[in-house]
Amino acid sequence: MDLPITRDTVRVSAPVLDTAADHPVDCDIILPDYCPDVSRVLKTEGCVEIDAKQVDGARLTVSGTFYVRVLYITENSGNVRCLKHETAFTHTFDLGEEGVEARARVRARVAYVNCRLIGPRRVQVRGSLAIRAIVMVEREEEFISGVEDTRLETCARPVRCSTHVGSAEKPFDVHEQLEISYGKPPVASVIQTDAVAVVQDYKLISNKVIAKGEIRLKTLYSAETEDGEGGVEVMEHAIPVSQIIDLPGVDEDCGCTLRLIPGVVNSTAQPDGEGENRKLDVQMTVTAEVSAYRTREVTALIDAFSPEYEVALQTRPVTLLHVADTVHTTEMVRQTVELEAVELKSVTDCTVQANLTESKFEGGALLLTGELQVSVFAVDVQGGPVCADKTVPFSIREELKNASGSMRGDPDVQVVSNSYTLSGPNRLDLRVECAVDATVFTAVQENAVADLDMDDSQPKELPPQKTLTLYFADKGESVWEIAKRYNTSPEGIKQENNLEEDALDARSMLLIPKQRRHKS
Repeated sequence: MDLPITRDTVRVSAPVLDTAADHPVDCDIILPDYCPDVSRVLKTEGCVEIDAKQVDGARLTVSGTFYVRVLYITENSGNVRCLKHETAFTHTFDLGEEGVEARARVRARVAYVNCRLIGPRRVQVRGSLAIRAIVMVEREEEFISGVEDTRLETCARPVRCSTHVGSAEKPFDVHEQLEISYGKPPVASVIQTDAVAVVQDYKLISNKVIAKGEIRLKTLYSAETEDGEGGVEVMEHAIPVSQIIDLPGVDEDCGCTLRLIPGVVNSTAQPDGEGENRKLDVQMTVTAEVSAYRTREVTALIDAFSPEYEVALQTRPVTLLHVADTVHTTEMVRQTVELEAVELKSVTDCTVQANLTESKFEGGALLLTGELQVSVFAVDVQGGPVCADKTVPFSIREELKNASGSMRGDPDVQVVSNSYTLSGPNRLDLRVECAVDATVFTAVQENAVADLDMDDSQPKELPPQKTLTLYFADKGESVWEIAKRYNTSPEGIKQENNLEEDALDARSMLLIPKQRRHKS
């Protein structure tokens, strides 16, 4: 028979791809005419930008640019210079199924890079990129939320779920004229400028996300002095940024994850009013990446029966996700780094990058482990410039507020600053400030009723029932299951025995009332 059934539909995000791949890169670099010859290579490093990602059918195509920097000592003057080169790459992932309404998140880093000096004006670079790709698709879960029929006893459960509202990426340009601090020498040449983007605040309004943050720059440059041996200096700057990102469907009741992703920095020295190179012209592109969700409570029917008639149920498992907690904090990681085959007189600069290798949920906390890639630019005991690299492990534990059930997430760890103390000729005591961001989802699986039918043409054939039945129940037994067994009302059992919860908290003797039949 047709029953007055109420149905609900929830859009659920499901992964069709979560993998990592290595992509080899290699290039031969010929020095431009304006670059002096290479005497000795100090260091080779690289970075990656993802330029585009596209899901086409059952395939994800990622294209980007690999940037390589070779720091070297010039042949004649002995100064430090930086040779820069870029090369495009493309990588393809197979999804295994067509990604309808798919959205992709791609991260890439340089797994390793090194170079070989072919001659004073030619460098051969080899390396590998580690590309992580996650592709999510939207699927609809439909289930019965209620039935308005007094002949039916229904068991429904409220479930919180967070549904994806939308995602957006907005690149924007940053162009600033920055000054070299008083007391520091002017710039002979810029060696490199690195950037870190930090989200400081955001606000959701109708169809828009307002983001505020800061770009932290660190510039390594060769100093200009009268004797031509000015050495290497470090200059740091902070640039405030703000953006309005269009995101249809979002409002102040939504939650979101927001990241600012800095691109490669182009930094050149500029003269001031007195003709000295005491200004830096800085240009870069930053991408604001936002994903919004909305959390609501739905009701799922998980069981039903009729004391009078036979009922046919069709159930199927339904998995719903809801945001249990968000992490947006900074943690200080302390490590002692032992450098090999060098003895240092002083340290000019130390850069640290975090590579997250594992994340898991344990004991109500988010556990993050990975490696800190430490790169030191220093002066050795002979007075010459040296570079040294070291990888050290790190671990971070973040306590969660609402840890329960099966949790999942895709956290980010980013180094936003570091400080160090040279505690020995080859030892550094590091203090690394790491920004930790994570949206933690709890997965709830219910065996929900997908379809239901009751045959009211044939009443149940039941043995004669007593007005009251005594039942000795064990601790933890369900009132619903007892009522179903005796073909009576769960609410009737609760009222007769002054019970409030469905599960019994102790062994009990229950009075089971007889269910009154409806008159046909």
